[in-house]
Amino acid sequence: MRRDDLGLLVFLGALGAWIYLNRTKVGGAVESAAESAQAVVMGWATVNEGPVWVPVINQTESAYGIPANLLARQAYQESRFRADVIDGTTASPAGALGILQLMPQYFSTVQVPTPFTAADTTSQITQAAQQMVALYNQFRDWGLALAGYNDGAGNVNAYLAGNRALPAETQQYVSEILADVPLPSALTV
Repeated sequence: MRRDDLGLLVFLGALGAWIYLNRTKVGGAVESAAESAQAVVMGWATVNEGPVWVPVINQTESAYGIPANLLARQAYQESRFRADVIDGTTASPAGALGILQLMPQYFSTVQVPTPFTAADTTSQITQAAQQMVALYNQFRDWGLALAGYNDGAGNVNAYLAGNRALPAETQQYVSEILADVPLPSALTV
């Protein structure tokens, strides 16, 4: 490692620690930028609570036949491994909850009191894995399964039939995940 790289790592570590300690005072944009910088330099799996949850997710991937790190990278995309998102105290604008941003009207594992326990989060990971496997079985492609997770299976079917385009957000979602977890059989959307 070059001396410049080491200096950047030390700076980012110090910045990350300062932001964590002052997170109630720091705007979301600054926190997000610091998390993104950490992900680029040190890897997405090391951000926030990633070191706690990636091994759990990897075990679930293995149990369900999901390619290594696909669901883990998806969890990073959904929650950035932020504790307040994982424990359900911060919902998405659409109302999705937990480490894999599940919608309460469809997923029983987020229909429990918040803050979520570690057991709740583990159950959410399992339910999301089951959903991804069902989507893969429907589309026979992990890229399309990711698109279905993000935009809905019906919308992906309409896309495949040529009746609609996938939203830019969904295209970016799939491409960012597959950039970090390249799969030879995944279609780019």
